[in-house]
Amino acid sequence: MRADHPANPYGVDVSPWNWRPFTEVYTHRPSYIEDSGGSRAYEIHNSLNRARLSVEYDLTDTWSGYSYYSKQESKAMNDSYSIHLGKLQLGLAGMGGPNGNEYWNPFGSADPRSPFFVDGVTSNSVDITEWLFEVDKNRVSDRDSLNIFETVLTGELFQLPAGVVQTAFGYQWRDLEEKEFANPFDVAGWDYNTVVGAEPPTDNTYVSEVRAAFLELQVPILETLDLQMAVRHEQFKDFGLEATTPKIALRYEPFASVALRASWGESFLAPTPTQARPFIPDENCGELFSGVDDMTDTLLVGATVCSSGNPNLQPETSTIQNVGVTWEPTGALDGLSVSLDYQEIEYVDRIRTLTSQDTVANQFNQFLAQSGYTEANYDPTPGSASRIAANAYLASIAGKASNPVVRYPDNSVRTVYTQAANISSVWIDLLDLKTQYSFDTNDWGTFTTTLQTTYYTTYEYEDLFGGVKDALGYQNGNTGIVPPLPKVKSNLRLNWFRDKQSASISANYWHDVIFDDQIVDFYGQGWVAPRKIEGEVRVDARYAMILDQYLDSEFTLSVGITNMFDVRPQRMGILGGFESRLSTPWGRQFWASIEWTPGA
Repeated sequence: MRADHPANPYGVDVSPWNWRPFTEVYTHRPSYIEDSGGSRAYEIHNSLNRARLSVEYDLTDTWSGYSYYSKQESKAMNDSYSIHLGKLQLGLAGMGGPNGNEYWNPFGSADPRSPFFVDGVTSNSVDITEWLFEVDKNRVSDRDSLNIFETVLTGELFQLPAGVVQTAFGYQWRDLEEKEFANPFDVAGWDYNTVVGAEPPTDNTYVSEVRAAFLELQVPILETLDLQMAVRHEQFKDFGLEATTPKIALRYEPFASVALRASWGESFLAPTPTQARPFIPDENCGELFSGVDDMTDTLLVGATVCSSGNPNLQPETSTIQNVGVTWEPTGALDGLSVSLDYQEIEYVDRIRTLTSQDTVANQFNQFLAQSGYTEANYDPTPGSASRIAANAYLASIAGKASNPVVRYPDNSVRTVYTQAANISSVWIDLLDLKTQYSFDTNDWGTFTTTLQTTYYTTYEYEDLFGGVKDALGYQNGNTGIVPPLPKVKSNLRLNWFRDKQSASISANYWHDVIFDDQIVDFYGQGWVAPRKIEGEVRVDARYAMILDQYLDSEFTLSVGITNMFDVRPQRMGILGGFESRLSTPWGRQFWASIEWTPGA
């Protein structure tokens, strides 16, 4: 901003250190700026198209199979609003607005709260405010396609004294293509939010080709003891990865009403094409609104965060062990089924994207480990011995490609680079109880009540330095390694069936978790940290009827209510206003659907 700008109070040429174009009570906001907080309001449209062709066939009396091919495409469209840098420069030089003769005032005097505010002089007109923005309506930002072919054969192999050995084997290929389309204003270098000095974004396509073969065997060892074995081999052609994952299970029925189960298995998860894309530092950048840098004891608010790919990702693996029992009595309790399972799950090299807070905290912890300081004796005050040591450490890593945090000269955070990585191991132990009771009536149909409750006993993860931390019952708000997990989750469901009609009502519950996030109170509204995030119960209901008397077809008409009692998430002073990993912002919703099966 030149010295002769009418609103420049300094009398010299100046440039901003940090600047937000619109504040909450700004005089003339653009028509698409949301009122309560100054965010851009825009529409998002998501579409999903899917087609599936399947065939089933019998080869012999004991052998059958099926094959299917499906093609799916999803597309995301949104409205894009960008401050045009060229127009901004014209406005700062007094050549802005529809007539090319207005100044744009970037100083605080444009806000009515400023003592230097003069309406019509320091205020920005509606015309120049609207003119400053470029709008791209219904811009396609993402387009993904998924093609799957699978074929499976099942049948009997040979007879044993206790029964027939049965098998199933098959083959599958999956082709995934993810396309990302760059904002045209970013490509042209016009967008105010583009990171200065960064390479212009480009349209990108990422693909993943997977080929898999699998085999299952069921072997009757005794009349009351079955053995199940399975193995799956997958090739991830684009990543050069292969995995063979086995599973083995035993089922023993000591009594007609009791079954005991035990199983052990492994699983394998490869990175997605987007996660494993090449590393480009200044892409997918945005502004940070929360977080603290322990190194300097300053807020991360106003810094930039950029999300990049990681071509060095390795697969995530897990081991699952389960023991359980099922009781299905007869007589007076006929129709009752009770199952209890104990399960242990271990994830290794879990693929997660560190949060900005994780990233800067990791850098601080690396400094502590190298310097010998601890969190207790570290003093972030400028000039202290520990802060001088920290400044020297930051100077030694500045400019290195492996450094994920870029800082200003005073060492406050300017940019944080986040990417998916093989971060840690996670351990989960749980008890799962499922009770179901069904009974028939002569005139009123069949009723089935199901109660499923999961009680977690262990939820621990390995942090970035090998230490194990307890995450059970916590929000885990300042880490991207693990999400929040309540100690108890439960679902109660009542189903009703009568002829061609059915209905259900279900209640989903999760228990309280301890709040551990950081409160953000930009506007001094008095937000304080709650002790816990209260648990929720949400109730859904549906009704369906089958009509098969028309057009030689079958029609299924369904209506329902989601969140029947209009439960809303607990409001908190955190980014987004609520814990979106536990709850949803939607209130009561009504829906209806029609399914048509021709020739049924």
